[in-house]
Amino acid sequence: MSTATSAVIARQAAWARGWPEPGPQAPAIVPLDLKRLEDEGFLVPARARTLQADEFRRIRRQLAAQAPRHDSGDAMLILVTSALDGEGRTWTALNLALGAAADGGSGVLLVDADGARRGLTRRLGMDNRQGFLDLLDEPPARWFDCVCTTNVPDLAVVPAGIARDGTAERLASPLAASVLQGLRADSGRIVFVDAPPLLEGDAVRAFAARADRVVVVVKAGATPRVAVLDALGCLEEHPAVSVVLNGARRSADLHARARERR
Repeated sequence: MSTATSAVIARQAAWARGWPEPGPQAPAIVPLDLKRLEDEGFLVPARARTLQADEFRRIRRQLAAQAPRHDSGDAMLILVTSALDGEGRTWTALNLALGAAADGGSGVLLVDADGARRGLTRRLGMDNRQGFLDLLDEPPARWFDCVCTTNVPDLAVVPAGIARDGTAERLASPLAASVLQGLRADSGRIVFVDAPPLLEGDAVRAFAARADRVVVVVKAGATPRVAVLDALGCLEEHPAVSVVLNGARRSADLHARARERR
């Protein structure tokens, strides 16, 4: 990472410490289609209380209680991943973020770090906007050009950004580490990151290692056991890993289990 890029990151990190008022250097406001999201089963604000909503609330509380604490007061960064594609990473990340925003009391930042699939970005109607990949450029884009505020109180989104080649490899770069630190530089914020599957390469695993907590989504009755074990093996040195079972017959089977380290 060049000296000039490091300086840009340092200057832009100051912006990440708060929620700017609307102005020439404030994030774009992108209204989410809450009716469509609700029809698709997402936990939008004002939706009637359901068993699923209660389960996600329990997961959030467990994640918050078990994540490592920072002496610096930085925000908590929770990375949502899986062993393979199609296991419900985006579903889980978006529901966790919507629920946390509905809880109130802190800002929530949701990041699409899967530049190849861009599932979160497309679902929220934020294609063709600058985002996470643009922050990994040399020199990086400006923070306020890559963050979108929404019509959900306390929820902002960093979309995937403009598509380009070699996106996965960038996740292991020093610049990616600096960007994550900038995005979490607010003690009043929770950051959820929708990340690529763990078994797609070393870069993804290195990226996951920088999170306070890693949530591995497993699709009930579908994910091969060997793939789950391989994915968890990639995180053997991480102090805070949870597994969320998605798509179980009984909604009560949706849960998070922390592997305690001694």
